[in-house]
Amino acid sequence: MWQLCEQHTGLCSGGCKPGISKPVCNTFYCDPVTLHCTDTCMPRRYGPKCNLDCPNCGDKGYCDRAHGHCTTGCQQGFAGSRCDVECSKRCLNRMCHRITEVCSLGCVRGFSGPYCNQRCAACAGDGRCTQGYRICLSGCLEGYESSTCSVKSSNLQDTYFIIFMCCSVFATLLTVLFTILFRVRRRYMSSFQLEELE
Repeated sequence: MWQLCEQHTGLCSGGCKPGISKPVCNTFYCDPVTLHCTDTCMPRRYGPKCNLDCPNCGDKGYCDRAHGHCTTGCQQGFAGSRCDVECSKRCLNRMCHRITEVCSLGCVRGFSGPYCNQRCAACAGDGRCTQGYRICLSGCLEGYESSTCSVKSSNLQDTYFIIFMCCSVFATLLTVLFTILFRVRRRYMSSFQLEELE
């Protein structure tokens, strides 16, 4: 049987339930629309005596009376069944999935991954990279290359110098090798001709 209650004071017209001695039935909720005393706790409260807090529940802040599980979701920046886990500061707008804690809107500048716990490399512009593959969205900072900007680019002059030196060494080795082969062949031919003359 519903009892009427006063909307502003919470005073129940028929008195309180057995075991509650206060004239204001504040351990139960006075519904502001129907003005009925209910067996549910006031918003953001739970427990047998409605004396425990569930402060981060979303919408109107209702939570399950027995366990404190939020029935209307979480306030922005919180996750978990009781909304008692803070979303990562690296989640964009501190928004994350209530159960998995995966960042819902992506990551703040410089971070990537489902939980925004992986650093983007040397990304240019606003420093953002894609969630899964960490590909820099605005290219690389000077001195870095590859799609993830994780490879330091070498100085082009140094690269050309190294190529030139390798080619020079190779050409020198070929020249020495041909010279040796030529001399060996020449000696062989000379000794062969001497044998024929004798």
